[in-house]
Amino acid sequence: MSDQSKPSPLLQLAMLVVIVGGAYYGWKYLTASGMSDIERQVAEDAVKQYEIMKRQGSPIERCSYAGMVVAAYVQAKDEGNVARWKTIEAEDCRKAGVPR
Repeated sequence: MSDQSKPSPLLQLAMLVVIVGGAYYGWKYLTASGMSDIERQVAEDAVKQYEIMKRQGSPIERCSYAGMVVAAYVQAKDEGNVARWKTIEAEDCRKAGVPR
Protein backbone atom coordinates (compact mmCIF):
# COMPACT_ATOMS: atom_id res chain seq x y z
CA MET A 1 0.00 0.00 0.00
CA SER A 2 1.42 3.37 -0.93
CA ASP A 3 1.59 6.34 1.42
CA GLN A 4 -0.92 8.18 -0.77
CA SER A 5 -3.70 5.64 -0.06
CA LYS A 6 -3.29 5.80 3.75
CA PRO A 7 -5.47 8.29 5.63
CA SER A 8 -3.58 11.18 7.15
CA PRO A 9 -2.74 10.96 10.88
CA LEU A 10 -5.22 13.75 11.53
CA LEU A 11 -7.99 11.83 9.77
CA GLN A 12 -7.06 8.67 11.67
CA LEU A 13 -7.27 10.58 14.96
CA ALA A 14 -10.65 12.05 14.01
CA MET A 15 -11.97 8.60 13.11
CA LEU A 16 -10.73 7.21 16.43
CA VAL A 17 -12.42 10.02 18.38
CA VAL A 18 -15.72 9.40 16.57
CA ILE A 19 -15.58 5.65 17.18
CA VAL A 20 -14.62 5.92 20.86
CA GLY A 21 -17.10 8.74 21.48
CA GLY A 22 -19.92 6.85 19.80
CA ALA A 23 -19.15 3.70 21.77
CA TYR A 24 -19.05 5.64 25.05
CA TYR A 25 -22.35 7.46 24.51
CA GLY A 26 -24.02 4.30 23.23
CA TRP A 27 -22.90 2.40 26.32
CA LYS A 28 -23.98 5.25 28.59
CA TYR A 29 -27.44 5.38 26.98
CA LEU A 30 -27.96 1.62 27.20
CA THR A 31 -26.79 1.54 30.82
CA ALA A 32 -29.10 4.39 31.88
CA SER A 33 -32.04 2.87 30.03
CA GLY A 34 -31.36 -0.55 31.51
CA MET A 35 -31.11 0.81 35.04
CA SER A 36 -34.45 2.57 34.82
CA ASP A 37 -36.06 -0.69 33.62
CA ILE A 38 -34.45 -2.56 36.51
CA GLU A 39 -35.55 0.08 39.03
CA ARG A 40 -39.13 -0.09 37.73
CA GLN A 41 -39.08 -3.88 37.99
CA VAL A 42 -37.76 -3.70 41.57
CA ALA A 43 -40.61 -1.33 42.48
CA GLU A 44 -43.19 -3.59 40.84
CA ASP A 45 -41.78 -6.57 42.74
CA ALA A 46 -41.96 -4.61 46.00
CA VAL A 47 -45.64 -3.87 45.33
CA LYS A 48 -46.30 -7.59 44.74
CA GLN A 49 -44.54 -8.45 48.00
CA TYR A 50 -46.61 -5.82 49.81
CA GLU A 51 -49.81 -7.33 48.38
CA ILE A 52 -48.83 -10.73 49.80
CA MET A 53 -48.18 -9.18 53.22
CA LYS A 54 -51.42 -7.22 53.00
CA ARG A 55 -53.32 -10.54 52.73
CA GLN A 56 -51.22 -12.65 55.05
CA GLY A 57 -49.09 -10.41 57.26
CA SER A 58 -49.50 -8.59 60.52
CA PRO A 59 -50.10 -4.84 60.70
CA ILE A 60 -46.40 -4.32 61.50
CA GLU A 61 -45.40 -6.35 58.43
CA ARG A 62 -47.77 -4.32 56.22
CA CYS A 63 -46.23 -1.12 57.58
CA SER A 64 -42.73 -2.42 56.94
CA TYR A 65 -43.46 -3.62 53.40
CA ALA A 66 -45.22 -0.37 52.51
CA GLY A 67 -42.00 1.39 53.53
CA MET A 68 -40.01 -0.89 51.22
CA VAL A 69 -42.32 0.04 48.34
CA VAL A 70 -41.73 3.72 49.08
CA ALA A 71 -37.96 3.11 49.06
CA ALA A 72 -38.18 1.24 45.74
CA TYR A 73 -40.10 4.10 44.12
CA VAL A 74 -37.62 6.63 45.51
CA GLN A 75 -34.82 4.59 43.89
CA ALA A 76 -36.79 4.58 40.61
CA LYS A 77 -37.24 8.38 40.92
CA ASP A 78 -41.03 8.03 40.57
CA GLU A 79 -42.36 10.92 42.64
CA GLY A 80 -46.02 10.20 41.93
CA ASN A 81 -45.82 6.68 43.30
CA VAL A 82 -43.63 7.82 46.20
CA ALA A 83 -46.39 10.20 47.31
CA ARG A 84 -49.10 7.57 46.82
CA TRP A 85 -47.21 4.92 48.76
CA LYS A 86 -46.21 7.31 51.56
CA THR A 87 -49.94 7.76 52.17
CA ILE A 88 -50.47 3.97 52.21
CA GLU A 89 -47.44 3.55 54.48
CA ALA A 90 -48.70 6.19 56.91
CA GLU A 91 -52.13 4.50 57.13
CA ASP A 92 -50.69 0.99 57.53
CA CYS A 93 -48.22 2.20 60.15
CA ARG A 94 -50.95 4.09 62.00
CA LYS A 95 -53.01 0.86 62.15
CA ALA A 96 -49.92 -0.94 63.46
CA GLY A 97 -49.38 1.71 66.13
CA VAL A 98 -46.17 2.94 64.52
CA PRO A 99 -46.34 6.71 63.92
CA ARG A 100 -44.77 8.05 60.73
